[in-house]
Amino acid sequence: MSRLPKLISFALFIVLCMSSAWWLMPLFSPAPRALSAPASPTLSAPNLSAAAALLGGQTSLATNNQYQLTGIVRAQDARDSVAILSTAGQPAISVKVGTKLAAEMSVSEIHADYVLLDDHGHAKRIALASENKAALKVNPPPNPNQLKSFSP
Repeated sequence: MSRLPKLISFALFIVLCMSSAWWLMPLFSPAPRALSAPASPTLSAPNLSAAAALLGGQTSLATNNQYQLTGIVRAQDARDSVAILSTAGQPAISVKVGTKLAAEMSVSEIHADYVLLDDHGHAKRIALASENKAALKVNPPPNPNQLKSFSP
């Protein structure tokens, strides 16, 4: 019988420790961090001419003689690229993807050396003018060993 009060005291001490831990943990634990959504990767639009070639189609058979491609300004995102087109006797205009050129004709894709126009559902390719293709070639940087040293 002499052990019963000691066991009850020990059990009450354990309950007191658990209760104090339960109430003191929120006071000493750090504040929860705010959750943010992960950044979604940017995906570029697929190349439709590659898909057509894979499936046996040809998107660049038709050409359009009404428009002449005189320049292209490429951007990181293909949708932000600009093509410079001119028509017979008209001044050149700059167009982006989706720009309507005529009632049923719009710019569908802009590439490094050609533009695809959508004419009533048919893709028409306009190549960059031959005199402007030379500007596309980028010269490599010179070899440092070949440079002459300049001394004042």
